[in-house]
Amino acid sequence: MKKLIFAVILMTITWSAFAQETIFRKNAKGVLESVEFSAEDKEATIPASAEIFFKDMLKAKPTDEFRKVQRRQKQKEFVREHFEQYCNGVKIEGAGYNFHDKNGKMYFAHGHYVDVSSVNTKPSITGHEAMTRFAKYKNIPKKGIKDYMAELIIKEI
Repeated sequence: MKKLIFAVILMTITWSAFAQETIFRKNAKGVLESVEFSAEDKEATIPASAEIFFKDMLKAKPTDEFRKVQRRQKQKEFVREHFEQYCNGVKIEGAGYNFHDKNGKMYFAHGHYVDVSSVNTKPSITGHEAMTRFAKYKNIPKKGIKDYMAELIIKEI
């Protein structure tokens, strides 16, 4: 009986100690994928805003830009924000971060960051040239094209 009580006490101490740590998860490239913040963790500072997270924790480059996507909030005490990543004004497909706050304090951040600091974002062809080349590739006659849309994006492959 004493062993069982000791085991329960030890498990309780272990669980409470584990719950007080801020948990950082990184991908295979060493890029921060998620952070689960603990208010009890005195070692880790919880960022006051997404901008501070990008600068201090993610170490975003000067060419990086994160644009907030507006969402309706259903609950006042829980706020969720989503930011998409851009580089020199060009959207990076599938890149961005989500932030979860409770009562004005960040408790979880997760997402996907793409380092595109070495990417040239100046297009080598115009939107019209892209349409013409695509039409030729697909054997679509030019007079059959009434309208088109061209958008420059960066995609991590």
